[in-house]
Amino acid sequence: MNRLIHKIITVFLAVTIIIMTCGRIPASAINVIVFKYNNYVVEYNIINEWDNNQNIKITMTNTGDETIHNWALRFDAGGEISGLWNGSIYNNKGTNYIIKNAGYNYEFLPDESVTFGYTLNNSMYKPKIVRVG
Repeated sequence: MNRLIHKIITVFLAVTIIIMTCGRIPASAINVIVFKYNNYVVEYNIINEWDNNQNIKITMTNTGDETIHNWALRFDAGGEISGLWNGSIYNNKGTNYIIKNAGYNYEFLPDESVTFGYTLNNSMYKPKIVRVG
């Protein structure tokens, strides 16, 4: 009888942990758009959405054989960027932005990644074109 109670408690705890873990995965985490280019890949990840705002995380991975120096990413953000982290706004005209490295993440070696993020205001946007330049 003691073993049966132990097994029931173990199964109950395992199911509880699985349910709690799955509940913490944001539903929008599946909103990842991947752009593949020569020598790099860009992942555009919509982390969270609310009232026509989005939290965006962009990861650039160096798939080439050489270090990428002084990186910048040019793209149509589809809205106004605020709260930028791990990057700086080099230039923007309307919703077209050039996001540049923050200095401390100036370069990344082959098989390494650089990540930055921001809040996109007044838009529920998914990009079509992303370029490193």
